[in-house]
Amino acid sequence: MSLFRADPPLLPDIIRWQGQWLLDKPAVIFQDKITSWQEFDKITNKLGNELLGRGFSRGSRVVVLMENTDKMIFSLFGVIKSGACVVPVNLAVSDEALAIQIKDSHAKVIIASEFQAVRIDGLIQAKLLLDNFVLIADGNASESWLNWDNVVSGASRRAINVPLEGNDECNVIYSSGTTGMPKGIVHSHRARLDWAYDLSIALKYETDTISICSLGLYSNISWVAMLSCILVGGCMVVQRKFNPEDFLRLVAKHNVTHCAGVPIQFQRIIDSPEFDPSLVSSIKTSMCCGSPLNESLKIRYQEQFNGALIELYGLTEGVITTLAPEDCVVAGKSVGRPLIGTEIQILSDSNQLVKNNEIGEIIGRGRIMMKGYLNRPDADEEASWIDGEGNTWLRTGDIGRIDEKGFLYLVDRKKDMIISGGQNIYPQDLEKALLQHESVIEAAVIGVSCKKWGETPLGLVVVNNPTESLENICSWANLKLGRQQKISRLIAVDKLARNPNGKILKKILREEFDS
Repeated sequence: MSLFRADPPLLPDIIRWQGQWLLDKPAVIFQDKITSWQEFDKITNKLGNELLGRGFSRGSRVVVLMENTDKMIFSLFGVIKSGACVVPVNLAVSDEALAIQIKDSHAKVIIASEFQAVRIDGLIQAKLLLDNFVLIADGNASESWLNWDNVVSGASRRAINVPLEGNDECNVIYSSGTTGMPKGIVHSHRARLDWAYDLSIALKYETDTISICSLGLYSNISWVAMLSCILVGGCMVVQRKFNPEDFLRLVAKHNVTHCAGVPIQFQRIIDSPEFDPSLVSSIKTSMCCGSPLNESLKIRYQEQFNGALIELYGLTEGVITTLAPEDCVVAGKSVGRPLIGTEIQILSDSNQLVKNNEIGEIIGRGRIMMKGYLNRPDADEEASWIDGEGNTWLRTGDIGRIDEKGFLYLVDRKKDMIISGGQNIYPQDLEKALLQHESVIEAAVIGVSCKKWGETPLGLVVVNNPTESLENICSWANLKLGRQQKISRLIAVDKLARNPNGKILKKILREEFDS
């Protein structure tokens, strides 16, 4: 035992520390309302004490179902302060999927916005949920709901001292599907804090950081900004709902230094008629993740944005790599190297580790990994690979390769791979070719049934020139592809099905177009 060392802090300790020492320094900005770190600490204490007073602490789970507001951030971290596990739920899921996730989480408390409270009432009336929850609503709701403001104003702001351990549950984030049954991904307090430490270094978060949260706060991408800002004592600017014009206004007004988004967001920002490079001149670092960033958009970004672009490849489960700006010259088409503390390797179809530049499934392990999937030992087993030394690795389901310098290159999603005539075809290669055409704004390639080959590639495109012949575009792209990669035909669509994080939902596209 060391005389002067204390136990390592967890998130509740860090929020308390920032409140004690940063005092009036801004922590959260929402619609021109500034909340200081001291106020943030007190508000989260109040909600945490209310939950503790009602018997909810370690082992309890609390669902948060809210649109982006400062109160959502207070709710998330008030729950964590109490020692309970917070379950932020994707607002885009269907009512049926929402009921399934709430029941799967075994939550006893639901904190919701006024609009989402109506959804919950409907689920209870439809008998999809029981009515034995403690319900807290921000705004006017039915009489079964406690008012968020009244709850917080009447609770004690005294410091919370719940004994927590690093392996205790911190949050459950459900995988990003908007239909069916997503898996609950469980993170521990220690892994979540290690995640913040590692990402804040990779993304260059500092004490003067002002980071905008433009995606839903239930998204793990938004947790990048929230946890990193909490760790360094930065400031979170909350955008209620993303639109490019409001984003530009907020960045310019608050001198935002950091942002995190998905490719479609950056494209919409640069394409906005109100875009001017001067409006984003305060941005030092932009993180792009969620889906691959095509080369043309990357070039446009680097020309138009002042801030450095850091590409991130990662899973909510915990595997993360980042491509630093200084590495773009030597490995610009890669997604970088793993965070310190994270290991990655490539596994063949026969479950053997492969050599440099050989293609296979990406696997990973490290200190930021999830505890496992909630109530799903079958999914834990399916996602696991055990090496010769007994170490368990996560199977990502992504196909890639690692070069001799340690850079990871994505090839495709394993489940999206097309097998045509016995040959593996990776849709990303075909999509990259389509996106080089001046008339193609967005593209997705899926495998559809084919009597001759089993499957054949079908391209779905959003075009900016409706007079352009799809047959000509298809032929043009096929000239850039190998003999066994040819796209069979193209279909023009108004938009591609995406989840709230901007990722194209190919399962939905296959269901619609493979008929």
